[in-house]
Amino acid sequence: MLHNCDDIEIIDAHIHLPSSHSLFPSFYEPIGDNIYSAIRKYFPRMSKEAAINNIKSVYSDHNAEKLILDMNEANIKKAILLLPDLTYALKGVHYSIEDQIEQHINVIKTNPGRFYLMAGVDPRWGKSGFELFKKYVDQKVINGLKLYTPCGYFPNDPKLRPYYELCSDIKMPVIFHTGPTSPVFRFEYSRIQHIDEIAHKYPNINIILAHGGVNNIDEAVELCAYRPNVYLDISGYMMTKDPLGPLKALKNLFKRKVNHKIIFGTDWPIGGYKSKYHGIVKSLLKPENDVITQLSKSEVRMIFNENILELLYQ
Repeated sequence: MLHNCDDIEIIDAHIHLPSSHSLFPSFYEPIGDNIYSAIRKYFPRMSKEAAINNIKSVYSDHNAEKLILDMNEANIKKAILLLPDLTYALKGVHYSIEDQIEQHINVIKTNPGRFYLMAGVDPRWGKSGFELFKKYVDQKVINGLKLYTPCGYFPNDPKLRPYYELCSDIKMPVIFHTGPTSPVFRFEYSRIQHIDEIAHKYPNINIILAHGGVNNIDEAVELCAYRPNVYLDISGYMMTKDPLGPLKALKNLFKRKVNHKIIFGTDWPIGGYKSKYHGIVKSLLKPENDVITQLSKSEVRMIFNENILELLYQ
């Protein structure tokens, strides 16, 4: 079955504002170190400074002007900006989480109809942090809760209880980072098995496993198959370590009978040092690459649009 996606309003459900005001140098520079450690034997003339500067250049689009152009080129009609709160874990940053939320709100207002926002506040900020989050929820500017547990807390941290209770009451989705991240963090906090307790305890909360279609796939698919309220996204698919490569790995994922739980996302601009945004998106859609050609038209709509729209708090 060949599909023309031009008649589908494609939503990138996992994207970040390419700004060092929220994705701080202390977050992305260790990623540069990791990249350099991987390529220095293959490209000995490349310096660590060059590797880091290559990444640094991506994070200067503070008003999303280039991002909008990239989305237009890739035929992405809308995107969900994900804003994790890194401010508690990464000391010495210059922008509070409130500053960052306001920055994202300004981007959304400047580009009406193009963006949704999923944002979070580190639970260790306590009562004031929760009140800040609730203020923006009450203003209807946040469409989902983004939790970045690699910052140093588990999904069952008691400090998250008011967030979960609020999300359960208003049916707001929660998206958890899963799998590895910047080397500055410890990965033990983002293992998928820790999320099952929350999915079981709060059946009214729809949960999205960020990168669940890329890392620890068996665990993610199992939760999606047997927990009615668990979904996964494929963000970061271009960074997969699957020996088959990203496109064949996705084709195999789409055969696992959970397409009603799969959500399209890219994780742009993380990983943006490897290729252009439109190239990442279009490689997935080209019929000759045979990634989505075996999907039904309804499955294509689910993955690229309908699944995420059904979950958003609006």
